[in-house]
Amino acid sequence: MKASEVLKRYAAGERDFRRTNLRGQSFKGQDLSGADFNEADIRGTNFTNATLKGVNFTGANAGLQRRWALGQWVLLLVLSDLAGVLQGYFGYFIAVFFPRWWDASYDWRYFATDVATTVAYLITIMAAFVAIARQGFTMRAFGSVAVAVAGASFLLGIYCSRRALSGDEKFALIRTFGIFFGAIGGTSFCGANLTGANFTKATLKSTNFNPSKQAPTILTHVCWQEAKKLGYARVGSSILSNPAVRELLVTRNGYKNPMSMPTCGGQT
Repeated sequence: MKASEVLKRYAAGERDFRRTNLRGQSFKGQDLSGADFNEADIRGTNFTNATLKGVNFTGANAGLQRRWALGQWVLLLVLSDLAGVLQGYFGYFIAVFFPRWWDASYDWRYFATDVATTVAYLITIMAAFVAIARQGFTMRAFGSVAVAVAGASFLLGIYCSRRALSGDEKFALIRTFGIFFGAIGGTSFCGANLTGANFTKATLKSTNFNPSKQAPTILTHVCWQEAKKLGYARVGSSILSNPAVRELLVTRNGYKNPMSMPTCGGQT
């Protein structure tokens, strides 16, 4: 359903828009208070600066449209290929420079330069392994320096990703960048007034709740019970940025605990 049709029906008094397909539509700056978008498809929908008081998003599917998700995968593959090219270059470096020192045709005028470059490269490799080891990961013996470079890059990437997704503060920057990148083209609630909105069982991966340039995002008395993938949404500096509070709001485990109530403030 087009945004213009929704706005026309809303102006006529209709509030029931359950299970409608609103992918990629824009309701920027519109007032849809009290509307029912139960199980609606709002992937890529723009609600920036909209007034959405008491709106029902129960079971709604927010986040990225398929074409945006595909575009991100293509970009990631390009970046991966660039990384592969760099690894290939370093592998070539090892294959070419190391044998030359034992080759009768080797020009010893370049010995000092080759040694300095090789030592710098080996220090880089060792630094990568030390960084992993200091974070609690150990590597076993490896067959060649070239394989070590590829293996270190691969394992370090997986390790950092897992630690970032687990909420480790040491990897907060990686997590922040990943969520920022993942939310590009996703559902936007930037600057929206979501007072009393209901996101029960809604899928919120790649959704943006950051403030807009014009207004803050109001999350007063929002229901997040059983919301899915809220940890992968952009939530700015709101209380949702606290994993413990986010877990409390989604699972309701410990909601009667007096110690947890002040933490939630007026944005629960």
